[in-house]
Amino acid sequence: MTVQEAYIYIKDRLNKFNASKDINERQFVYAYNKMIFHWYEERLKVAESNQIRQEELQQYLCNLCEKLRKDKTGTYLKLPDDYYTYSRVKGICGDCDNVVIGRPAEEGNINHYLQLYPPSLEWEETWFTVRKDRLYFYTDFECKEVELIYYKCPRLIDMDCVGGENIDPDLDKASIHEVLDLVVLLLSGDSQDPRYQTISNLIKTFT
Repeated sequence: MTVQEAYIYIKDRLNKFNASKDINERQFVYAYNKMIFHWYEERLKVAESNQIRQEELQQYLCNLCEKLRKDKTGTYLKLPDDYYTYSRVKGICGDCDNVVIGRPAEEGNINHYLQLYPPSLEWEETWFTVRKDRLYFYTDFECKEVELIYYKCPRLIDMDCVGGENIDPDLDKASIHEVLDLVVLLLSGDSQDPRYQTISNLIKTFT
């Protein structure tokens, strides 16, 4: 679906629910770019345990495999610019290329975790944390590289009449309609739509 088709869909839905007919392109772009992240967060919460949601988000999964870098606080992997959140982390470590699984830890508690459960090449487990634009992978043994499976950021849309250039949504199938219905909910609420509750109940079936 192109961004122009998405805008027409939104206007048609708002008109159907007696919302304002004066939603302009700028309002649409802002609303979409806000609600895509709401939709994305809800999907990520259940993606790892729900096959349908996993398939929905396959287009956002990326793979990064690089050698670790070092700074004063440890060894790290620089996160890509499109990084949103991690899915899985593992390292290729030791003389025998052991696959060491990274377990997520909160930055504030990492010293506690490392003391109680130190990295183990034998058990093939360690900890990792995410801080700013880096993923720290904690080991006391040599690691050749770390593989990060991550979810990239969803694409933000734009329209040439808003001041940029046309950028279409990157969703397909039913997902794009779920996001557009969330946009309808947001815009109809801003427009004081008298049937706001009807739309709200409809959107809840998607989240």
